[in-house]
Amino acid sequence: MQSWEVLLCGAHPGYTSYEQFLRKQFRLQQNCTRAEGEAGAVRTGAAQRPVQR
Repeated sequence: MQSWEVLLCGAHPGYTSYEQFLRKQFRLQQNCTRAEGEAGAVRTGAAQRPVQR
């Protein structure tokens, strides 16, 4: 986003709002794989789908 030259908020009604875009970006950052004990995507547990080999 820092490299964007122009930001036209609300220019196209079919697109996500800028506020919604920022919320989604934040959520994606929170779901990144991180060091042990920090927030991030679940990697183990009963709810995980088994890996097919």
